[in-house]
Amino acid sequence: MEDFSRIYRIATAHDEHRNRDYSTFVEVIYKDGKLSITGVEGPLPNGNAIGSCGQICMGMDVETMTPALGWTKPMLARLLEIWNEWHLNDMRAGCEHQRATWDISEKLTVTSYTWSTKFHKEREKAAKGDMSMAEYEYFAEVANRVYSVTTDTKSPKYETDTVKDLLAEDWIKPGKTEEKLAGWVYEYEHPKGLLCKPCEVCAYKYGSAWLRVEVPDSVLIELQNFPYTDMRPAWV
Repeated sequence: MEDFSRIYRIATAHDEHRNRDYSTFVEVIYKDGKLSITGVEGPLPNGNAIGSCGQICMGMDVETMTPALGWTKPMLARLLEIWNEWHLNDMRAGCEHQRATWDISEKLTVTSYTWSTKFHKEREKAAKGDMSMAEYEYFAEVANRVYSVTTDTKSPKYETDTVKDLLAEDWIKPGKTEEKLAGWVYEYEHPKGLLCKPCEVCAYKYGSAWLRVEVPDSVLIELQNFPYTDMRPAWV
């Protein structure tokens, strides 16, 4: 398929603050086998926009949109499907098997852990030599477990028995808690984490490289056949 570019005016809306209507534009660029799709809601001549710009597909709800001239809601829905599936087709984190079977968008709660006040105090005592040999040997064993949870990137950080025991004994405390997508979480951070997890079929480690997937000609033809913009945007 030859390179091409398209600009669509896909929807209209009303800006209550400015008391004016505005249009949503989408630009599609296919070059050297790479597909890029971006959009802008109400582009202004000064370079700003009334709404969002870039990957606006993330916040678009077809049911609440008013299609622009020549567009229908089913067409908008199809554009969003293509956008979500094929945008940046040369930057895929997973192999074909992972993309087909893994839920990389599952939201996971990831908690990090840090030293407790008790651990800080005991560590200072050990550094000053204010421990008996038995106390020091016990603390050294505890410290290894604490470091494995708070520092070592190869040890599990989720609620393993080690984490539960150290919390119960007040050697560590919860730190920052984040909600992240499974595709951005290591398995040592959460049992369902997929980042760098090997594929069961081809052994490719998820996220270890950017893989390219060819966009089907049928999809490219669909994009070329969508209604071209009926007005010139300030920018897209």
